[in-house]
Order: sequence, then C-alpha cells, then structure tokens
Amino acid sequence: MDSKQVRNPYNGLDDLQSDFGDLPDDRIAQKKRKGDFMEKVRPDDLMKKKRTDGRADFQEEHGRMHRKMAKMMSMNAYERHKEIINLYYLSYPGATKLLNRKVEGETTDLDVLKKHHKFVWNEEDEGKEPESWEKRMAKKYYEKLYREFAIIDLSMYKTNRFGLRWRTENEVKEGKGHWWCGARKCSENSQMATWEVNFAYKEDGRSKNTLVKVTLCPNCSNKLNYGSKKRQIKQKKRAVRKWDKQRRREDSDEDEGVGTSEMKIEKQDKDQPSTSAASTLSASTDIWEGPAPAETEKTVDDEIDEFLNDLFLQPVKMLRILLIFTLSIVCVYPQTSSNYTLEFVQTLWRHGDRAALEDLHPIYEANWTFGGGGLGELTPLGMSQMNKLGTVFRQMYVENEELLSHRYAAKEIYIRSTNVNRTIISAMSLLYGMFPPGAWNIQGVDYPNSVDWQQGFTFVPVHVDGPELCVTTQQCKCARFVELQEKWAELPEVQSANAKMITMNRKVAALFNITKVPQLFSSYTDAWRCQRNWFNDTLYRDLPFYNEALYQESQTTFKPYKQLMEGYFEEPAILNGVDIAHETSVIQGGSLLNELYERAREKANCIRNLDNCTSFLKPVKFYGYSSHDLVIYAVLVPLGIQDSVKTLDGWPDTSASLTIELYSNTSNNTDFFVKFLYRDNSRVDFSDVTERVKGCNGTKFCALEDFGRAAKKFKPLPDFQTV
Repeated sequence: MDSKQVRNPYNGLDDLQSDFGDLPDDRIAQKKRKGDFMEKVRPDDLMKKKRTDGRADFQEEHGRMHRKMAKMMSMNAYERHKEIINLYYLSYPGATKLLNRKVEGETTDLDVLKKHHKFVWNEEDEGKEPESWEKRMAKKYYEKLYREFAIIDLSMYKTNRFGLRWRTENEVKEGKGHWWCGARKCSENSQMATWEVNFAYKEDGRSKNTLVKVTLCPNCSNKLNYGSKKRQIKQKKRAVRKWDKQRRREDSDEDEGVGTSEMKIEKQDKDQPSTSAASTLSASTDIWEGPAPAETEKTVDDEIDEFLNDLFLQPVKMLRILLIFTLSIVCVYPQTSSNYTLEFVQTLWRHGDRAALEDLHPIYEANWTFGGGGLGELTPLGMSQMNKLGTVFRQMYVENEELLSHRYAAKEIYIRSTNVNRTIISAMSLLYGMFPPGAWNIQGVDYPNSVDWQQGFTFVPVHVDGPELCVTTQQCKCARFVELQEKWAELPEVQSANAKMITMNRKVAALFNITKVPQLFSSYTDAWRCQRNWFNDTLYRDLPFYNEALYQESQTTFKPYKQLMEGYFEEPAILNGVDIAHETSVIQGGSLLNELYERAREKANCIRNLDNCTSFLKPVKFYGYSSHDLVIYAVLVPLGIQDSVKTLDGWPDTSASLTIELYSNTSNNTDFFVKFLYRDNSRVDFSDVTERVKGCNGTKFCALEDFGRAAKKFKPLPDFQTV
C-alpha cells in the first residue's frame, strides 16, 4: 500500500500507541487554489473572540470528551475492546496487520487441560507449586472437581478393561454416579451398590493405580465383576478336574492292588479242591435272572459327599490327598458373615482438638481466639477432626450398610452431648460431615427456600445432658469413690506413680521459677499438649528449656495415674479384702457400660416383637454420645481393651471413638450379636476389637447375652447413688 494513501505517515505498523485523533491531511491542502492564499486579510477577522465564546467552545469539547469516557466506562470489557478496535480501524485503516492472527496453531485452555491433566494428583504434586502456568491451571481445574464418585465405561467389560473419569458439574447436580448408576450409558436408580475399584492406568509414560469409588446398579455391578467371577469359575473347574484326576488315579491304584491280591489267592488255592459244579453253575446263572441294575452317573456333589465319607471312615488312607481337595471344599462350603444384619449403632466419641484449660506462659487466654475465644474451646482443627469422623460414619452407615437414610430422618438418629461448648460444637461438626449439604436434601422441605440459606444445608439437633445425667461427664458425687481414693495411697503401684509425678512437677516448677507448692504444679501437661498444635514455634522461642523429650516425659509420667483413676491397675489392687480396681471401674465406667448394654437389649427385644413395641428406640438406628477422653477410657477398661489407646498420656486422643454395633441373625431373627469398633484418633480407621473383649470368648460376633454378663459384673448395685 502506498504511504500517501495512509493517514499515518509511519506506514501504520509501528505506531500502535498513538491517539485516535486525525493527522493533518495533505490532500486537503492540495485542493486549495493559488488564489486562496492571496485573499486579503480583513481586520475584523483578526479580532479576538469573546471570553464567553471560548468558554462555550471549551465546555462543548470537554463535555464531548466526558460523554465518550462515560460511554466507555459503561461498557463491559468485551464491548470496550470492540469499540477501541473499531476506532483504530477507522483512524488507521492500513495499520491493522498486527491485529490479524492465525488461529490454527494457537493453544486453547482445553488443549492445556488435555495435555497436563492428571487423573489423580499425588501428595507430592499437591504439596509443591507446579513450575509452569499450564500445570498450575490443570491443578486448579483438578482441585475444583468433585472426586467422591466417578463415571465408568463398561463397554469392554469382557476384556476386563474399563474407562473412568470424574463427574461433570451437571452430572453432580443430577446425581449421576451417586443416586443414579455411574455407568456411562445406564440410567438405573434402584438397588444401587458402591464399589471401590483398583483402577490401573498409564499416565506420563508411567503405570499408576488408585482406588476409585463407583455406584452401580445390579446389572452393571455384574459387568464390573465379570473378570473376577470368570477367574473364580475357572479356578473351581480346575480344582474339580484336578480332584477327579487324582480320584481316578487312586481308583486305578486300588484296582491294581486288588488284582495282585487275587492272583496271590489263586496261587495259594491252586492245590485245594474246588467247589461243586452245581453251586458254580447256579452262581454263574444268577446274573441272567433279571435285568441289569441301572447305573446312574454320579454328580460332582455326590462325588464330594463320597469323598467326605471316605475321609472320615479311612483317615489314614485319605490323609495324603487331603491338601488336594482343600480348595474345592472351601469353594463349596464358604463361611461368611452374610447371615448377620446390622440393626442398631451406639457410638461414644471424644471432642476434637481444643484450647488449653489453664493459662501457662507464654500462651494465655487472650491468645486462644478459636471457637469464639477462651480456654477449653474447640479449635478449627477440632472441628475438622469431628467433620472427618462424621464423614466416616456416613460412609459406613449410609453408603455401605445403608442403615441410615441419605437425608436426615429425625426418628433414625439421636445425639447427646455433655453441657460443654466443645462437646456440643463437636457433635454439630460431626453431624455436618454425616449429613452434609447436598442434592439429596429438598429445598422447601429440608431447608428454607431462600437465597440467604446455604443450599442443601439442614440442621440436626443435639440433646444436651442435664446435671441429673452426670454419667457421661463423671461429675456425679459419690462418697464411696472418695473413700477409695483415700485407700489408693496404701497401694505400692499408686505410691510409685505419685512419686514420679511429684518429681516431675518439681522439675518443671523449677524451670518456671515457681516456688509455692511446686509438687502440685501440674497444669503444664494439658497446656503443652494443646499449645504445641498452634504455638509450637512460640514455645521453642520463649521457653529455652522446652524440647520434645521434655514434652514426652511430661505426658508419659502422668499416664499411670490417669489410668489408675479409671480403674486400670497393672498389679492386683486388693486392700483389706476390697478390690479397689474393680470398685473404681464400677463407679467410673460401670453405669455407662450397662446403659449401652440395656439399650442394645431393649432394641433387640423391640425387633423380636416389632408389632407390639412401643419403645422410643423402635425407629432409632444411630445413638451417639459427644463426651470426653476419661469417659471413653472408663468404658474401655471393663471391656479389657484399654490397650487399644496408643497416646502418650494413656487417655484417648481427640476425636477418638468407641462404636458398638448390634446385629441380628437373619436365619431365625431371635439371636443378636454385637461388634466393638475402636478408632484411636483422626488419622486412623476403625479397627474391630471384638475378639479381645472380655466375655466374648474370642469370637468375631459377640453374643448379646455374653455382652450382658460382662457388663453386669461392673453394674453399680443397687444403683449409682447408693453403691
């Protein structure tokens, strides 16, 4: 393009930062005639304009500029960009080459996600910041995904190959993969089952695997397990063929042995006279007197029954082939817990992480601003711990066992708490994880139809115990317990624990320059345990003597005394004919233990006589206590599972939980059993401790009657007030 035809004399390619005003046009000057320059200048033309005229021109120009600015500011970013580009096009028609771009080789956000997306970012990837902006973008996208359930492609299930991806936003809203079948082309929503799939895949040239949860209907569940069922059938067939081959080999060995013995008998009787011809003839003709007996082919079950009979009748003979048939016997006669149905759950948990109960330099009450502020209040860490426990309960009893409804049902769940802020908020945090906001809650039914309300959130009530229910706090006044404490001082085990404790108190009191009754200074044990979670750097900075070894020593020193308080003595604690350990356990944990048993028994009786049951427990399926560490430990001691606690100070950690499940026997609906589960802290899962419970005889399912006999040994008689 000729530069004379462009208003911008600089070729229009480099002057992209110029204003949008027009430059003087030479063509206008060229059109003027020569005579135009010879016109006479009149004196009136040189007269100055009036001030008012200049002010009007200025205001008009200034107003025009402000109107343009106001118009620009009223536009959104896209419209403003279009307006500026249009002005630039009009002002510099030939200077727009740099604005033209080729879109063929450009990378979009979708291309970046496809290239750098990871199905699962491991802990190492999550802990460090990605190097490039592309990876940061992919990681940010991954963090926004709802990764609880996945969508699965079962189109190649016969080859044991599956495709998995996380759900989209619309699928999460619709409940696809959660309430509806998670298969890509399936829309069933009845009899859903949740599966945990060990998904093996390749990513970035490396083989990886991770556990992914999918919710499938019965038909799709069969497709998912097609490969494993096929392998099981092949193994069974292989075992049967091997067993049949071995049986035939044994039969042939027996036939050869019989033939050899007959030859020996014939050789020995060769010189003896034979039987009469008549008897021989009648014996030989008996086989022609009737039709031959019909021979039925033996089934595999008949052959196995015959094998078992031979096994018991001829143990010496069959001992050598016992191992060959072990696999097939296990396959035919499996032992499972499918005959038990979960009916009722009782659980007792300790509150989450809290602030210290007393001031201790350098941390004071003013520093504890969590949970409304103050000593002993629940911290955000404690709320998170309890929320996680609630999520675990939801997975166990809503998703897996389907004991509870997905939506909160008032008659199914009952929660109690001691009258302490931290236990009440712990219960609320747990229920938030157990019944979180979600599409299962109905707007206008479960929560208000209001824009100011968090969508999907519904409250679950917490019942606070009054002073008359002092069992869950161990604050009941008991004269007998005071008498027992006075007798403790005569026990060698208590004397040893007291001596170590007093020595430790004096040692730490000297470090804090405390001279008044140093042997009673013991607040540091609780204070340090709470302070180190939030102010650990402050402790090391302001306390020169503080270190990890001193902290652990302070906790382990008080461990024996804490255990003695709840009735756990490592040595016999009998004094003047009084079993102090047993009586202490009766007072501290016996009432609550028997309360748990009586409620389980009442629920079992209600199930047996469902039509005639009028108990409050008839619809209840989940009963929870929000309590304290010493209360849980007091129940663990009479059960004999106090060793499940792994903390330094001997009492259960924050968010620890003891859960008692009640099962019915589906074969007769009259026998009931219990299981005991314990979770020591927020970092571990529940473990089954039923086999270690006293009175359960080492069984995986403890009979309810056995639990009752064990509990009654620690029942306060005639009651707690007059024990």
